[in-house]
Amino acid sequence: MWTDRHRTRHEARLKDMVLQAGLDEVTRFVERADPPGSPSATPARQVLAAIAWHLRVGGAWRALPAGFPPWRTVYG
Repeated sequence: MWTDRHRTRHEARLKDMVLQAGLDEVTRFVERADPPGSPSATPARQVLAAIAWHLRVGGAWRALPAGFPPWRTVYG
């Protein structure tokens, strides 16, 4: 069972997975300067960390661990 301690450790690992420098490089290509609609509530770093996890582990998007954003946010 996941406890607050597990989530804290997992979130710390997420930060290590996607360094800010790499995030800056990637977001230039994936984010629009003036996106339509309201701004995203999910930080790009979390989405990229979830994508990196999925690429490393494989499997279904619905199998993302609880520390990641919802799978529909990452997939869509």
